[in-house]
Amino acid sequence: MLYSLGRVGAARLTTVENTGLTAFLLYPVYIAYSCLAADCDSKQCFASNNCPILIIMLKSIYTVLDRNRRPLRDRHCVLMAEKDIAFIRIPHAASMLLRHPLEHIVRESRGAPTAVSVKNPGGWIEGTKLVSPRELLYRQTPAFSFAIIRHPGHRLAACYRRQIAERDSVSDAWKLRGFRSGMKFEEFVQRACTIGDTRADNHTRSQTSLLCHKGNMIPEMLIRAERLATDWEDLRSLLSQTRLADVGPYPEIDEASALEDAMRYNALPQDAKRRIHSRYLEDFLRFYDNAYTGDKNTFSLLPLA
Repeated sequence: MLYSLGRVGAARLTTVENTGLTAFLLYPVYIAYSCLAADCDSKQCFASNNCPILIIMLKSIYTVLDRNRRPLRDRHCVLMAEKDIAFIRIPHAASMLLRHPLEHIVRESRGAPTAVSVKNPGGWIEGTKLVSPRELLYRQTPAFSFAIIRHPGHRLAACYRRQIAERDSVSDAWKLRGFRSGMKFEEFVQRACTIGDTRADNHTRSQTSLLCHKGNMIPEMLIRAERLATDWEDLRSLLSQTRLADVGPYPEIDEASALEDAMRYNALPQDAKRRIHSRYLEDFLRFYDNAYTGDKNTFSLLPLA
């Protein structure tokens, strides 16, 4: 019950723009309220570091604030520890793939026939686990990591299609960030581009922020969605040499959805495209020469100056 009270209080605090100041001002109220609700015997809650009510409340408030305000700690790296291979997930960058990038490796390592699924009931690939960029970076045995990147405009269009256009409703978390069911793509772009990486959901965070930890680029290889077939063969060759693992042939893609995303982005007015370019400037500087066509840029695995 105490933990729930703390979560409710913290959840309400996260809806206020100046969360830090509001939490500081209202924190004693929530502590006092919880002590009364639990008939706490301690008369020095505010001074004692050992008060159980204080500890529970602090933990619950921190958990909610951390999840809502610090998405940089999310676990979005899929690690196959058996082979020391990791795929860094960028939501909607590889959504056109009809096969998970690690599925063929897992199937091969287990000797599973094609007809047998290697996905668990939750849809995750068996034999893998989600880890944070920090956990991946500081492993005792370094893992070979790769990621699939996509033109920011096309990725944002895919996000809109999957999270807004194809859904009857949006989650409460998305509503809190200003998104709503049935909104137009241009409205979606305008809202998404006002939310910085620290507050944004992983779906709309910049690709650079998802691929870096403390300024260090994590993946050893990047695959461009725009040149998927060519880059995939390079990945397959590299993994075969360094990890004795076969990522499998070039996966089939959902061409219709990929084309829909590109057309939706192309239909945007120029000011909306400029807004996307400004919001995801670091992605364009690091990965693309041209903000509108997504032409190739020489990849830099070093942090920007």
